[in-house]
Amino acid sequence: MCNRLFNHSLISERQLGKNGPKVPAISYGAMGLSISYGTTGSDEERFKVLDRAIELGSTYFDSADVYGDNEDLLGKYFKKYPEQRKKVFLATKFGGVVSPDTKSYSIRGDAQY
Repeated sequence: MCNRLFNHSLISERQLGKNGPKVPAISYGAMGLSISYGTTGSDEERFKVLDRAIELGSTYFDSADVYGDNEDLLGKYFKKYPEQRKKVFLATKFGGVVSPDTKSYSIRGDAQY
């Protein structure tokens, strides 16, 4: 099966679990919008990237709370363009903590996190 959100999309889909939704087999990793790949663009510049990903049929977005302002940016984007939220399956990772002192990475699973 292919994601037919846009007629030209050829990204195959996979079902999550036995009864879960079908999502594109290749997700859009949103980390680069906020960290790791040079200077961060303005919100509007980054919104254009998200628009293009959706246009190309990459509608499975992957984010994490350790990706700088990534989740805040996605919130602003979906607030400004609510019709786009209906098209996107959004996944996030949580519990990853980077120590500001040592830059080491650890996992937290406690209720306070």
